[in-house]
Amino acid sequence: MNYLRITVLIILTAVFATGVVWAGQAPLNEKAIPVFPGAVEDKKARDQFFEEMGDNPEGLLLGLGLELRDEVYKIYSCNTGAEEVSRFYREKLDAKVLNYAVYPEKLEPGETTPVDHELVFYKLKDEIYSDSGDVLYPGKLIRRTLAANRSPYQPECWVAYARFEWSVREKNNDLSGYSVTIYDKSFSDNYRSYKTKTWIVVHRQTYRGDDETYLDDEMDHAVAAKAESMKQPTERELGAPVYPGAVFNKELSAGMSMNDDELFYIFQSNDAPAKVVLFYEQKLGKKAVKYGESYMIALKGKLPLPDEGICIEPNKLGGPAKTLITFRKWLGD
Repeated sequence: MNYLRITVLIILTAVFATGVVWAGQAPLNEKAIPVFPGAVEDKKARDQFFEEMGDNPEGLLLGLGLELRDEVYKIYSCNTGAEEVSRFYREKLDAKVLNYAVYPEKLEPGETTPVDHELVFYKLKDEIYSDSGDVLYPGKLIRRTLAANRSPYQPECWVAYARFEWSVREKNNDLSGYSVTIYDKSFSDNYRSYKTKTWIVVHRQTYRGDDETYLDDEMDHAVAAKAESMKQPTERELGAPVYPGAVFNKELSAGMSMNDDELFYIFQSNDAPAKVVLFYEQKLGKKAVKYGESYMIALKGKLPLPDEGICIEPNKLGGPAKTLITFRKWLGD
């Protein structure tokens, strides 16, 4: 993982953070992770889990160049729907769906990253073989079965999989990655039989903290050099006006523009995101589209990944600025 370089390709912007953490929000060890009421450790589920997933199905903190020191799995099962289990862990872990990058290698001893939250819902429409017309995936049957047995997480949305993930810098400087993963195991392989069952997989991997190979000094120097040469773009280069009073942040812009395929120009504003969104909607005559806490406007091409566009979102990096405004320009083929 390189300094200031994680690109989120599902949405317009590669959102950015430089080591922002919230100490104390996440459990510091697996003993502090709550167990869902009624869930029990399940040896049969554990054996089946490793048979299905392999020896190391959920590697955490990969790509940091660290030596694995220790690893723990605890696998529980319960007869409660995955929706209720997911709500329990979302609340107990104070989990959020993060749309910005967090860098665990920047943590100080005793600090944690926030708990990231991912949900995957069942598809509820049939998928058909194009040649024969046979049902490949019985979405309608799944919907009927779930509607008869479980309350949805939100309207017409039942949880197939959920994941909660965070990192902890230990007091001895080791770096631990934690996850709680929810699997709905209620259906048989052909979806024809059903009995409510959920797996809860608690996983920790701890890496040696005295190994400094994850600190990419060359990348840091490259970012600094690019920032030194980076100038505030003109409105013609941006394809849109600069928001009144917004300040260009060349360090963040340089850090997010380290490949040859795209450029990011990042501005900070003291005005609220809603006010900034209204300004650009009026100036450009286009309606912003909301993705999580971010608002996207395409300048060239189509959302969610236009060739050129604007992302407006709350500032998660600290400091007085309330809003980050990112202009993205795709330079690749």
